Amino acid sequence: MREENSQARRPEFVLIAFVGLAALLSVQLILTFLIPNTNYSSGDGWLAQSILHATLKFGGFLHVTNINPLEGMGSQLPPLNVWANPAFWPFFFLEAPTALSISAVVALGCLATACYVLMRCFDVPPLPSIVAAQLVIVLFGPLALMFVFYQVFWINPGTATVYAAELVALGVLGRLQPGRLRDFILATGAIFVLFLYSLACDPLWAVIGGIAMYGAFAVVTLHPLRWRPILVRGGALGGAAVLLIASGALGYVYTLSQYTSRVAFSDQIYYTGVPILASLLFNPNSSAGTVFYAFCGAGWLLGALLGSGRMRVLVLGGLASFCLLVIYGVSFLLLPKWWLPVPILVEHAAFPLFIASAGTGYWAALCRVRLRAVLLLTRARAKAVSTQWLQRLMVLPPSFPAAPRARLRLSPSARLGALVIAVAVPVAAAIYGGNAGETAPDFYFPLPEEPQLLSHLSDTVSLRVGGDFRGSVALLTGSYSYFDFWLSDIPTINEYDQLITPPLMYLAGALFNPSPAFYNTTAFNPSAGDSAHVDVFFKTLPALGVRYVMDYNQNELAKQHTYRSLTFPRRPAVNQWDKYRVAYLYEFPNPNVGNYSPTEIITATLGRDIIVSMAAPEFDFTKQAILPIAVDEPLVAASDMHMAVIRGGWHVSGKSEGTSLVVLPQLFSHCLRASDSRVRLVRADLVLTGLIFSRSVDTDIVFDYGLFSPRCRRLDLADVKSLQLKIAH
Repeated sequence: MREENSQARRPEFVLIAFVGLAALLSVQLILTFLIPNTNYSSGDGWLAQSILHATLKFGGFLHVTNINPLEGMGSQLPPLNVWANPAFWPFFFLEAPTALSISAVVALGCLATACYVLMRCFDVPPLPSIVAAQLVIVLFGPLALMFVFYQVFWINPGTATVYAAELVALGVLGRLQPGRLRDFILATGAIFVLFLYSLACDPLWAVIGGIAMYGAFAVVTLHPLRWRPILVRGGALGGAAVLLIASGALGYVYTLSQYTSRVAFSDQIYYTGVPILASLLFNPNSSAGTVFYAFCGAGWLLGALLGSGRMRVLVLGGLASFCLLVIYGVSFLLLPKWWLPVPILVEHAAFPLFIASAGTGYWAALCRVRLRAVLLLTRARAKAVSTQWLQRLMVLPPSFPAAPRARLRLSPSARLGALVIAVAVPVAAAIYGGNAGETAPDFYFPLPEEPQLLSHLSDTVSLRVGGDFRGSVALLTGSYSYFDFWLSDIPTINEYDQLITPPLMYLAGALFNPSPAFYNTTAFNPSAGDSAHVDVFFKTLPALGVRYVMDYNQNELAKQHTYRSLTFPRRPAVNQWDKYRVAYLYEFPNPNVGNYSPTEIITATLGRDIIVSMAAPEFDFTKQAILPIAVDEPLVAASDMHMAVIRGGWHVSGKSEGTSLVVLPQLFSHCLRASDSRVRLVRADLVLTGLIFSRSVDTDIVFDYGLFSPRCRRLDLADVKSLQLKIAH
């Protein structure tokens, strides 16, 4: 009878859940239009926009990984998968700011739905699951900005989809019980698919989410402490891991993280654990961390003491993840070296789990109170209708006794009460956002206004698919201008992301600016350093593809080299450090646009030897190249060389009267692949790509590194070791 009643009520609560989700998304959309500039905001928000722009315009179709023709020298684009992540689909059809707002709404819908599914998998009834899932709206702008809560989802809401898949995987694992082999196979396959989807959306953030939820997965696997359930759930997780290894996905994640300056130089770069990076609790500008953990702590305590069954398992899973997060944060503060994700990112990834598990704890406590109330009412022979209305509204779990049910459907009053509860959180969010919006802190950073500069650079160096590479810009002074450049398809040698390669960072420090204070593992901003390195600096930049050097003060060093100069007016962005009203451009006469064809080869296999050769006054990039191996045949200069942009790579064409080497302004990687098998690609001048061909070349060069093809990156890691790249502390 109980199962029949549950089945009969299911359509009603499906409708109530739909109404609750629709109300939540409607409020989010209204708030983002009432309080603009709260999605993809701040500097990193502009970065996320530029990454999505570059991927959509220049990335390969359905490619998880691409090279970025707009940043660095064809560096790897951070893998934001615009094809798989529905939060990014609005960018296909809409322009900013509408696309930014719709993207956040879609991401919120994905995360709230995942939290609801997670709680239902652990036997939490529909109504409290709806309420708890709706609370994740506090993680998104504008509410997150009002509370000064966290930056991740207002910088890039699409990250929420990555966590959503992992939450659902935890729910699938929680439902798995010893029994039929079919159930085990289906659960293992579902967990594998969900993990793979999370990695495909964004492998870096998927790892962060995995670290955040490690404790919960461990508790769910080990509960109860009986060998059969442990073997079944452990087997499902192990089977999913084996499939991820066999597919290459885990190898991809490993190589992606290892081939970065942050990891390669973690034992050489000075590091200090800063408390504000350890937890939201240490943020002096917000009390949100204290309030949030007070809410979660009370829920965990109540759930651990009063909960039972699967609900108690979910509560303990959230508590275990919190305990591991504390250990993680303390390690960050105490250890002398750190290359893992900073704790605040892991903490933010755990917040949806914390909200769901704490909400479950509160519900478990309320169930215990309701159970006692029901028993007291029954003993006192209270009217059955009172018990029935309470039970139908709140939907007691099957483990709690209740009075007999007389009807199979909710009464009109119970249905109305459930709808009111389902929209309570969105209504409260709307009221609070509407009242507090005017006094909310403003973290939005507008881009500078420099239309004449952008117009000139668009005419001279901007990129388009099918068009030739015409050089890039090097910004010598920090500014938000490079975000504007990237969004306008203007390439820069400057790079800002987590994937700065070790050879490029070594070049910047060892050749340009050997100051220990220079190193920043998330940014490549070339600087001449002291006067002793000026000549080398201005000699090397054209070889890296730079056509223009841009500064906000007259650069005396550039003037000494008699480069052609141009000035442009600009209106700086409103912030404390960009106050420059004039931009100065200095133009190199002969930048490398894929036409440098040296004929003299210097062989060197160690990073320090390569730097010494490049720094020598007599070294000429147009005539000489440094390779790790000798070329057997004599070289002649190539002619009529062209390097054009294609989706996912470059197209290179040219002629030669014999065998030629062309040094391309493209970062070298063993993952670069030429469509013409007769073409040979080698590392040249430490960081660039050397292309060796005979007679003629007409080939595509693509980045053949992906979720299922990570092996080539291991060769890049081997190069880092063989080059023996070491930097000063």
